[in-house]
Amino acid sequence: MNGERRFELDIPTRSLHTLRPPNGTFEIILNRQMNIDEIKRLARRAPRLAQAKKLDASFLAGGITNQNYRVDADGESFVLRVPGENTELLGIDRQHELHNHRVAAAAGVAPGVVDWIEPEGCLMTRFIGGQRIQAERLRAPEMIRRVVEALRPIHTGPAFLGVFSPFRTFERYLAIAKERKSPLPDNIAEIEKFKCEIERALYVSSPLAPCPIHADLLTENFLADGESVRILDWEYSGMGDIFFDMANFAAHHQFGNEEERILLEACFHECRQRDMARLRLMRIMSDLREAMWGVVQVRLSTIDFDFVGYSKQFFERMMVQATDQQYPNWLKSAAEGE
Repeated sequence: MNGERRFELDIPTRSLHTLRPPNGTFEIILNRQMNIDEIKRLARRAPRLAQAKKLDASFLAGGITNQNYRVDADGESFVLRVPGENTELLGIDRQHELHNHRVAAAAGVAPGVVDWIEPEGCLMTRFIGGQRIQAERLRAPEMIRRVVEALRPIHTGPAFLGVFSPFRTFERYLAIAKERKSPLPDNIAEIEKFKCEIERALYVSSPLAPCPIHADLLTENFLADGESVRILDWEYSGMGDIFFDMANFAAHHQFGNEEERILLEACFHECRQRDMARLRLMRIMSDLREAMWGVVQVRLSTIDFDFVGYSKQFFERMMVQATDQQYPNWLKSAAEGE
């Protein structure tokens, strides 16, 4: 890849945490980490745990959209996920997530759903005592194949609710960013042009045949459970392009040429030039989606996290790819018919 562009979004993250005036007790709770007594009371609203004789809870670190807690009740362990504020503006539909998570759990890919607490949309799942998979390990050939095999029953299984498109997501996030005056790179018009070129190339000769996809294959969302790979957090899942899942996985784990080849062969049993081009273009869209997610979170999130630095990193990454000398060839190859 050639060239490097840097983006200056010189706005302190903390100064951008604009809180929406709360409407009700639960929003006040979500503006901070809930204490353990609050979590216990919330957990007991789940029918499964309402009559538990002994119930304990502890905070699980790592979430930058939601808050996660482990709940231990009468010898069983669960995870209670408390949604963050304004997540509907990120394109998250909690009812769609619940349905899709249940489909993934039935396929043996996601932890089983235990309860759903309304109206807050808190999801309670089985706690899986597996091991987090390090990013380096996820780049190993045998692990790439295991991830593809874990996703196969999803990609070929029952339909999900909702639709995921990185192109529509970009447009929605851009509108929110402009409305809320979030920091955007100076060349956002050029970035929009790349988005339009890629969408046209991908679907000009082959209209999208959507399948269920996860759409958020971060390292943190993988768990090794014995011989199985489990996948967590189905918030963004919906019907979409299988190439986005593959590209999202590749982008988050910085696959090189060989890892990309292994990925495509595991998924499609061969590595065609057109498929490689589609993967590379979708990697650009994956990084662009991540960058725009960070831009929007600057204004929406109340979590103490450097969303400005996060978005800069992904804008720079996507521009390195979009200005690669092979980019025109990827567009041409992707646009070619079968």
